[in-house]
Amino acid sequence: TVLIAGQGPAVTVTGTPQELLLFSVGRKAEVEFDGDAAAVEAVREAPKGL
Repeated sequence: TVLIAGQGPAVTVTGTPQELLLFSVGRKAEVEFDGDAAAVEAVREAPKGL
């Protein structure tokens, strides 16, 4: 599944479905990030939750 939101550099977040779910709701998760360093940091720090 690919999610594209807004504009700017792309960031890919990779992990198992369970880990991606944990990440998406703000829990500690074992996921990998790929992309521009500043964009990756923005994704890591973005508010998450349902």
